Amino acid sequence: MKKLIHIFLLFKILMTACVPKSTAVDAPVVAPVDVATEPLDSPFLAIDLTQAERAADLLARMTLEEKIGQMTLVEKDSISGDAVMRYFIGGVLSGGGGAPARNTIERWAKMVDNFQKAALKTRLGIPIIYGVDAIHGHGNLRGAVIFPHNIGLGATGDSDLVRRVAQATAAEMAATNIRWNYAPTISVGQDIRWGRTYEVFSENMDLVTQLGVAYLEGLQGDSLSDYMSVLATSKHYIGDGGTVWGSSTNSSYIIDVGDLQVDEATLRALHFPPYRKGGRSRCEVHNSVVKQLERHKNAWPTVSFD
Repeated sequence: MKKLIHIFLLFKILMTACVPKSTAVDAPVVAPVDVATEPLDSPFLAIDLTQAERAADLLARMTLEEKIGQMTLVEKDSISGDAVMRYFIGGVLSGGGGAPARNTIERWAKMVDNFQKAALKTRLGIPIIYGVDAIHGHGNLRGAVIFPHNIGLGATGDSDLVRRVAQATAAEMAATNIRWNYAPTISVGQDIRWGRTYEVFSENMDLVTQLGVAYLEGLQGDSLSDYMSVLATSKHYIGDGGTVWGSSTNSSYIIDVGDLQVDEATLRALHFPPYRKGGRSRCEVHNSVVKQLERHKNAWPTVSFD
């Protein structure tokens, strides 16, 4: 149950964090409809609706099961296309080693496309979003370019280089039909013994902020409507790089988890700035993300390999 709640909150934050306040306030109220008789040519599919109108109309037509499904993210080896359709799943991901049986670009694209086709067969035809951990290149893809981890990139202090690394990663992700990257890590590492030190750019907050924003911009480009751009994720959680060594209460995870023991002033001054600056960068492209996801289901871009 805790995992389900965490997933629910994660997707709620992702979908609402960048919405302008005026949009949230002005969103029209739509009375619930009788889903049993709902036609397939529903108003939310109209291309001339604003995002607020579309969301209000769509939510009013969704059952509780559909809402729960849309807020659920499942690893691809734990779910089938039929289950995506049956449970109205909103997101699928490839974790470490989550490649298709034949690890080629074509098979990756077909695998993602098959999940997408299953999602589009649901009553409301809401596309899934597919994610992957491509934190230093699209490492799950055989033949992809593998770049240095963030600690190596941070040693260069070169924002342009980091931006170009992210652009190359986005291009290889796009070739496999994946639109969401769980990167960059923008932790501010404070103890070299922390198990994810290799994933941070630096112990210096200013450098982490500078390079983190460059990586975000490289992945997302000027607009996510560009097919060579992918959605970035600032991770993992504010303060993770400052956890105290030996404070983990989980015997299975004693290296990369623990307790952050700082006052609020330190939290805001040292760990929050990369998220604040990165969040602003993400919000600049939010509207283009919405426009891409709002396309009519028959126009949703897919790549098929027979």
